[in-house]
Order: sequence, then C-alpha cells, then structure tokens
Amino acid sequence: MEFDIYDVAIIGGGPAGSTAATLLARAGRRVVVLERDKFPRFHIGESLLPFSMQTFDRLGVREKLDRTFLPKFGGEIVAACGTKGVKFYFKDGFRSRRDRSYQVTRSEFDKLLLDHSRENGAEVREETDVKNIAFENERVRVDIENSAGADETIEARYLLDCSGRQTVLGNFYNLKKNYDHLQKFSVFAHYENVDRPEGIDGTLIRMVRGLDRWFWMIPLTTTRMSIGVVMDTATFRAMKLS
Repeated sequence: MEFDIYDVAIIGGGPAGSTAATLLARAGRRVVVLERDKFPRFHIGESLLPFSMQTFDRLGVREKLDRTFLPKFGGEIVAACGTKGVKFYFKDGFRSRRDRSYQVTRSEFDKLLLDHSRENGAEVREETDVKNIAFENERVRVDIENSAGADETIEARYLLDCSGRQTVLGNFYNLKKNYDHLQKFSVFAHYENVDRPEGIDGTLIRMVRGLDRWFWMIPLTTTRMSIGVVMDTATFRAMKLS
C-alpha cells in the first residue's frame, strides 16, 4: 500500500503547530498539520508578551496582527481589597526591545496563524482525528480519521506534537503526570462595555490577587473584556456551586 510521505507531520493547528508549519514549509519541507477542530474555534489564553513579537516578525504576520488585535503595553497587579497595586509597562523592562504585544481573541488569532501556514505551503487538514501512532523504520505512521469520516494512514519522517494540553503523544505513551499542588479550576466569560481607563492604561491586563485565588481582566477589543478566576479545584468544590 502506498502512503503519502511527509517530511514532518504536526498534531495540532494552534499557535505552536501553525508556527512550526510555516517555518518548515518555508524551508522547503513537506508538512502536514492534523487539527481536530474546524477553525475558528473558541480557546483561552488571550494575553501575549513582547518576547513573541520577534517570532511574529520572523513569520511575517506583524501587519496582519496590527490590523486585527488590540495592542498591549503592560499590565497591572492589584490586591483584591483594592488598597495595593502596581502598574508596569513593557518599555521600562530590563533591556526591553519591545514596548508592546497584543491582546487577542484566540478564535481569530489561531485562525490567522493557521491560514498563514497554508499561504506558506503547509498542508492543513482540519476536523482530523489522530487514532494511532507507530514509530518504525525511522519513520512514523499516523492513523487518522478525516473530515469525511474515512480512515487514512500517513507517513512522515518526523512528528511534532503541538496539541497543547491534549498531549496526544503523552496519552498514547502514558507520559502524562499530574501534580496535586497544581490541580486548578477556572471560570471565565467575555463581557461587553466593562469600564476601563483611557489611553494605553486601557490596554493593560489586570491581575487581581486574593488570598486563595486570582482574577484576570483582559481587554480584547475596544468594547469586549475577558474576565476569569483561577483557584484550587478543591476550593471550588467546597463552595458547592452548581
């Protein structure tokens, strides 16, 4: 049976997978991205740091990002009681080379990067589930179920697992480890027309620290804000909320 031979197969079309796909395709490699979902899709993790700007320059997506997303110039950490707080700006960082990053709506951000990898020559297969992985003869065979529900097998010389917390390879080979002190729980939502300061202070992420939990407030657009809370799972269960 003949299989498609790729230089690299990438599991996951999020920022890590699409970035790797773009750079590898530009280097002349034959690349396929296997993404379980259909983009755009909701995801969390919306506030970026200036160090990522160098990667965006390398990818050639800065102009697209500038047109689409809210700039972020720093952050603010405050106590839940409201008596203490500090603001910091990226321009004041030690040996800082960048004065900003972005606040992003992940559904739009991830799709932008994945589409960019297509434009640079990567093959992208959305709505594709990885069913099995086998390493043999210096190659990897990946059994997939494609968007039409049909089974297929592909071969590649290398495999990158960019599936994030889904950890496809980790699950296949029982490599995942859970840490009791990191069993966290998060509740979040997007809200419209939340009060915020004028100017660049209105772009800052705000982190509110309580005794046993912390909140984030991330301005995503000029009107929308992401607000969430993180706490120990045991603490949330003890609240007995529905």
